[in-house]
Amino acid sequence: MASLDSRSPAFKSAANYMTSAPEASKAPNDVKLELYGLYKFLTVAHKPTSSCPSVFDMSGRAKWKAWDSMEAKYAGKADIEAEDRYLEIARQFGWKESVGEAAASAMAHPPAQTERQHGVGMGVSVSAIARPPEDATEPDDSIHSLVLTGEVDKVEAALDKEGTSVDLDAKDDYGFTALQLAADRGHLEIVKLLVNREANIGVKDPDGLTAISLAEAADRGDIVAFLEDFLADKGSVGQGA
Repeated sequence: MASLDSRSPAFKSAANYMTSAPEASKAPNDVKLELYGLYKFLTVAHKPTSSCPSVFDMSGRAKWKAWDSMEAKYAGKADIEAEDRYLEIARQFGWKESVGEAAASAMAHPPAQTERQHGVGMGVSVSAIARPPEDATEPDDSIHSLVLTGEVDKVEAALDKEGTSVDLDAKDDYGFTALQLAADRGHLEIVKLLVNREANIGVKDPDGLTAISLAEAADRGDIVAFLEDFLADKGSVGQGA
């Protein structure tokens, strides 16, 4: 079964980088869709867990189709091929493996594909994108990046850091709050922490999805149950966006 825990350290590192790095935010829409489809394929399920959005939800529909296309593209192949494709794209946007990650990848992965597999794209091919500068990027200690690590202690330490004030409802470059990322990635303990620190459950992402909706799409019933129980205890159908 697809899950983030089953993925390699290199993939987890690349996924974290692609979610938070400034270079990654410049990716064309077709590349973002492919990355989205690959991530969902590798960490949630090989095909969408919900029905295709209506034609009136163009963004949600495009994401659903990107995810759905991965099953046909990698049918009969090992998940490692999809993971290699994700790493290949991440490298083009400046992600670099650590020594340990590179060694693990060399032992476990076949050479990454060099040609883009078509079917998802709506624009230029990935191979046509110029590489960003090779300068090392500064470590990102934003609340969004810390949430993606899945380490609740780091998130809590950042929230409790003296002299800092964290806006828990602030959105990253992709329009997601820290709570939405935690719900989508299945980090229950971080979800609990953020909600107890008064993160707004009702905020919607660019596709109109709340943290509960994202948890449902990721098949995280434990997170859905916690959030719904929390709202019920407060006597609210949903916090305002």
